[in-house]
Amino acid sequence: MVTGPSEMPLTILPPLRDVRPKRSRIAPCYYGDVFSNDAVREAYADNAWRSGITWTYGTTSNGVAQRLLPRGLGVILSFPWEPWTPPGEFAKVLELRPDIGAIDFAGKPVPRRLCPTWALSHFDDWRPELAKLADGLLRDSTYRGVNWDLEEPVVDPPTFCTCERCLAAFAKEAGLSLKAELKPAELLGPHRDAWVAFRCRQNATMLGHLRELFKAAKPDVEVSLYSGYASRYTREHYGVDWPLLAQHLDLGIAGYGYDRANVAATREAMGAKPFLGGEMYYLSPHTDERVPPSGPAEWRNRLVRQYLGSGCRGVLIWWLPTMEGGAFYGTSEAAELIAGEEEFLDGAERVEGRFKVTGLPAGDWHAFRKGGETRVYLLNLKEQAVEATLTGPAGWAAGVRSRGNEGTSAAEGEVVAATLRPFGWLCLTADP
Repeated sequence: MVTGPSEMPLTILPPLRDVRPKRSRIAPCYYGDVFSNDAVREAYADNAWRSGITWTYGTTSNGVAQRLLPRGLGVILSFPWEPWTPPGEFAKVLELRPDIGAIDFAGKPVPRRLCPTWALSHFDDWRPELAKLADGLLRDSTYRGVNWDLEEPVVDPPTFCTCERCLAAFAKEAGLSLKAELKPAELLGPHRDAWVAFRCRQNATMLGHLRELFKAAKPDVEVSLYSGYASRYTREHYGVDWPLLAQHLDLGIAGYGYDRANVAATREAMGAKPFLGGEMYYLSPHTDERVPPSGPAEWRNRLVRQYLGSGCRGVLIWWLPTMEGGAFYGTSEAAELIAGEEEFLDGAERVEGRFKVTGLPAGDWHAFRKGGETRVYLLNLKEQAVEATLTGPAGWAAGVRSRGNEGTSAAEGEVVAATLRPFGWLCLTADP
């Protein structure tokens, strides 16, 4: 087959902004090395740092983290333990004791899975092997955080455990009579919600044990958990009920993408504790809902929207190796914007309820108040210009001041009219 030359546009971007927030984290995921060339490792490390990235999630065993640790990079360890798997040498015990293994909804053993009810009631039996894993990774390490990635389905699809121990423990907790034999199929029908709640509570209890092990290995380590945003789907598909987890966490992390209601629910479940929402950077336009941003400006606005919506503590990015020049530049602009706002946003009150906004989706604008000052952030996530109007409290519009790299505003009475260019942003500030 003969092919001819092809043409593609080449955009030369300005230098990266080289501004790093002091409190907020922009943290891409990166585990083991996928780059074999030292020049590439060096380039990614330099781009990450000059883009405002001061944290990563994964491991320190890659060339990017190793180059940035001396500059102050913080790394969150992704703890390598799948839920309810026998750690270390305890796998041999499970082979000899199939009675302590998990059973699926068809009544068959689940390979390499402990029965959660047995595991929790006999935690001391296998605790030493899990402690050995935590200790080996954390003690005397440079990790500043450790994270448990919990994405274990409960009923979507149905997984485990339907052994007699679990059914009896569930029936007791749910207040069900044991006169009639409880069938696994009933856990997917009339008892579905109660069963999901039961399994979520078991996962939360396990998180409490993990926290104890993490803190024993490294007392000052920050303990976090990653899963989906707070929702029925996350409870059923990942076994995570965020309000049950917060007591065991120093930080919550969830993703990906932005759904205003689910992000808000997760943020509220964490209470005063920090929460990071996640954004995906994909290059392919053929990965279902994970449509890549059209360019640096859209990516910047996605990061800023997530930052503002999830509580102004930071953003997780999946993942570093797919980031190219446009991603790094958009990230650097987001980091610069965040760095300029984070002092005001730290401890600010969320006051969207004081405003009515037209022309923008509910999740694309955010309002905060602190020390008598109100700031409203408008973000255009579209390729077309957007006309928006804001109606605020009495006297607000008269003293409004606007700033932004791609927007204008004008006040009349109690209404502010704003024009946002494609993928533009605007911050409106007033003192009343």
